[in-house]
Amino acid sequence: MRYTEHLFDSGFIRARIAEHRERLEQREPGRRLEDKAAEVLWARILENPARYVEFGPWWWAVKRSLETMGKKIGDDFDPVVFETYRVTRADGMLDVAACYTAGEEFRELYQGTFFRGSRSFYLSADAPAYELVDDNLELALARMPVRTASRA
Repeated sequence: MRYTEHLFDSGFIRARIAEHRERLEQREPGRRLEDKAAEVLWARILENPARYVEFGPWWWAVKRSLETMGKKIGDDFDPVVFETYRVTRADGMLDVAACYTAGEEFRELYQGTFFRGSRSFYLSADAPAYELVDDNLELALARMPVRTASRA
């Protein structure tokens, strides 16, 4: 199966990385984009594990990138989707900054076009919808206490 949807042009991702690095250098001189992105994404997932679906098919590249930066979430993984929705460097290693950036670009698209919590994504015109499920995070969600609205 060849996935064709929700892919980003490499020139677009490179330009976005350059913008993010420039902005980060202005705010936090000397800070690596990969470190900052890992910190922000890790905090976001810890705060609300359900947000992983916002990364859509890019989730597995984001998860693997977090792992590369020392932030392991668990072993659940979809190698078939990861094979298409990832960015590698010339040496074949995962390009962490590009994977984070593509994940964030998809997240922005998700927030503007999908219902919150949607986990079905069409990855090609001739295939059924892909259901994104990360058992590690679904288990974390199941263990979280239920929040109820307080009555004032």
